[in-house]
Amino acid sequence: MSKSDDFKKNAMAFTLILQLGIAVMVPTFLCLAVGIWLDIRLETTWWSIVLTLLGIAGGALSAYRMVRGQVHVKHRPKDETYDLMEGWDDLTDEMEK
Repeated sequence: MSKSDDFKKNAMAFTLILQLGIAVMVPTFLCLAVGIWLDIRLETTWWSIVLTLLGIAGGALSAYRMVRGQVHVKHRPKDETYDLMEGWDDLTDEMEK
């Protein structure tokens, strides 16, 4: 493997790790900020906890989908093609009946 291939592979791995970190951190901290704001405005203490847990769950789901998409793209056969209109004629024929 050449140096440019190694660099490209490492750059893609670093990019994926960075994207995963951002995908988890942003929803978590946004929900935490909204929760703190609601706690201050409503004089409660539980909004920040609930919304932080919701943000963590949303970030984890986002990260899972991102990794699953990367794995799916990586392991898809090169000669496999997808026809978006496959089955469309059958559907329209059934609708006309």
